[in-house]
Formats: sequence, structure tokens, C-alpha cells
Amino acid sequence: MAAVNLRFAPLAGCLLACTPIGPSSTPAQPASDPPAAVTPVASDARTEPAPEPEPEPAPEPTPEPVSDFGVLHEDLNAHYEEETDVEQWRDRFEHGPREVRFKQPLILKEVGLAKGDRVADIGAGTGLYTFPFAKAVGKSGRVFAVDVQDYFLEYLQAQAKERGLTQVRTVKATQTSVSLEDGSIDVAFLCDAYHHIEHPEPYLKSLHAALRPGGRLVVVDYAKVEGATAFIQHHLRDSPDTFRAEIEAAGFRFVRSADFLDDNFLFVFERPKAR
Repeated sequence: MAAVNLRFAPLAGCLLACTPIGPSSTPAQPASDPPAAVTPVASDARTEPAPEPEPEPAPEPTPEPVSDFGVLHEDLNAHYEEETDVEQWRDRFEHGPREVRFKQPLILKEVGLAKGDRVADIGAGTGLYTFPFAKAVGKSGRVFAVDVQDYFLEYLQAQAKERGLTQVRTVKATQTSVSLEDGSIDVAFLCDAYHHIEHPEPYLKSLHAALRPGGRLVVVDYAKVEGATAFIQHHLRDSPDTFRAEIEAAGFRFVRSADFLDDNFLFVFERPKAR
């Protein structure tokens, strides 16, 4: 609010002429007309204006989920908060015309899991890859089903128990951390999940730490390239080349790509071994 200038009102009252009281050697003077009342003169003195208050600093704006390379579409993850019906998501993930579903055998071969491996299915959803991974690594291995949504994790846990898959563990991640112990996995796998990560830099840092040296990171995601569908163009924040640059900037070494996918890309990275 702007400061208001203040001025004190002039002092009120009159100055009265006074006659000395008591004896005096001066002879009495004849009575005269009483002095006229003196009209007070308004003072020109003014108070200094009150200092204008310091404006309160504007609150810091909530940062957009960003990386150095691109900006996440602001509504991309909102529907996961709003739509919590797991069966509805399962229909979308496992029964729709998704390339990562009907080309799953080729993708599993590219991931190349073996008995005893420890793999993280990051963005596990309803378990499209969690349960095939559990079969591949066997009882001596471990599958970490990682997601940020509790309703997916509860579903996966119930399914693993029902199927007797004791090698499956659910892990609650955040948008800045995969929430796995350092060096705890041999393979990290993200299927149509990387573009949902709101803060790639800290997330990739935590993922790099979770992989043992020499461990592999396999990323499958929609390819936002020339000629891609309108859905992909709107849905993704950036291109495969940008995603690759982000991942390499986090310390991963690019190993190879696969060419059997049409709507998606598949990149394989490695956490380099210490020299």
C-alpha cells in the first residue's frame, strides 16, 4: 500500500494579554479597551513524510519440471493422479495397440536377462515387463518393480503374491530419485517411462548410483521424430537425441540402439567400470 503523507493540525488556542498582579510603583493608567484577541497563525512546520515501507518480496514461482534440454508437458503426469483405476490402466497398457506389447519378445531379447540378475523395472505400472522379468531371473534373481503411484505398487505386490513370485519387490520412487540402494542392480529398464520423469538430472544421478559398475540401462520410449503421430508430437517433450544427450551427461556410456521398433526407440547404455 502506498504511504500516506501526514501533517499535524495547527495548535489550537489563543494567546491572552496578562496584567501584572500585586503592588506597583507605576501609577494606575486609565482603563483602556481590552486587547483584541490574537488569532493564532498556522504553523508552516510540517512533519517529515513517513518512510515508504519496503515492498514484500514476491514469492518464488513454483519451478516447472525441467531439465537442461527440455520441458515436461505440464499435464503429462496429472492423469495418473486423477485416474486410479488399475484395471483401466491395465487395459491400456496390456491390451491396447502398443508396440512395446506386441513386440515384447524382441525387447526382452535385447534386455538379455539371465538367472540371478537383479533388474529394476522403472515405471512398472501394471507389470507388463515386471512378470516376464521375474521368469527370466528366476528365484535366485531379483526384480524391483519401481513406481511413484501407490495403487500400481499395491497391485503389483498382490499379483506377485498370488503368482508366488517371491523374487519381486515393490519400490516407491519419487520424481527425483529411483529410491534404490547404491550398486543394487545389474540392469535398469524403462519402457515408455523416461519421458514422464519430471527432473531428469537428479533422477539419473540416483539411477547411475543404483547400477553396479558395468551395469546396463535400457531405455525404450516413444520416438518424437519427423513423421511421428500427433499423439507422440504432443505427448513428448523432446527427441530421442535429446534423451540420449541427457543420459550421457549423467555419466552413462552409449552402447547401441535397436532398429526393430517403429513408434519407439530402444537405447542401451552402460555405467562405465572404474579404471
